[in-house]
Amino acid sequence: MAKWERGGVIEDVDMALSMIARGDPIYERHKLQTAGWTQSWPIRHVMNAVQRRYLYIALPTDRNPPQ
Repeated sequence: MAKWERGGVIEDVDMALSMIARGDPIYERHKLQTAGWTQSWPIRHVMNAVQRRYLYIALPTDRNPPQ
């Protein structure tokens, strides 16, 4: 069982950038991306991914309860 599951789509660039700045994990299509990856993305990549509806909120599962 996974520690994260895919939630709703991220529809706002500002929301995506703030989640990335906080270090929150994000799903890009079907793959979980952690801060190590997302914080190196160019802003243009984030803007395009949000426009194409490729980014999703990562929700913790029972194996990974919120702190």
